[in-house]
Amino acid sequence: MFSHASLTVRLAGLPDNITRDFLERRAQDACHADTKMLSFFRRPQHAQQFPLRLSLSSQGDTRMATVTFPLGKSKERALKSLADWQVDDTFAGVTVLHSSTEPDLDICAVHGLNGNAFDTWAWEGSDMWLRDFLPEPRPTLHPGLARLRVMTFGYSSLVRDNTNTTGLYEWSSELLQSVSRMRRSDSVGARCLFRCLLPWP
Repeated sequence: MFSHASLTVRLAGLPDNITRDFLERRAQDACHADTKMLSFFRRPQHAQQFPLRLSLSSQGDTRMATVTFPLGKSKERALKSLADWQVDDTFAGVTVLHSSTEPDLDICAVHGLNGNAFDTWAWEGSDMWLRDFLPEPRPTLHPGLARLRVMTFGYSSLVRDNTNTTGLYEWSSELLQSVSRMRRSDSVGARCLFRCLLPWP
């Protein structure tokens, strides 16, 4: 069984014509719909202070996005209202968080036991350093980070799940197969370096 991200959803299989602005508008609609009744008086303070955080990247022939909401109930509402797309909060398999057009370096972060492929790398479920801080928006500051692809890998890691019969061998095989499939689907996979990040207890 997979653990669920507390504030973030993943949207997979998006068409190439999806823009960041369109995605943000759809996510804002899902986010603020549950506070409409309160808005007659005022919007809750936490909803005002926390902007949506999102990523939109290419993954194979389609696009993939992550959206972090200010409240858990906004995330739950988004799981329903964005259901016309492939939406989940488990982050199973490979999730591309950022990708330059021709990456020289692949970084894949793998969570530990009882972890989640998104929340393990996020502060209180919101600021996710692999998505929000590692990709360099100004390549002149860190030229080595300008041509980067950042991914996470999620697997069924709940220790208390007595129905889970998979172990380290199956998880590592799935990781290698998923990353290999993705790297074969683009033209840069053969010359791109690969690094794997693991959390330290």
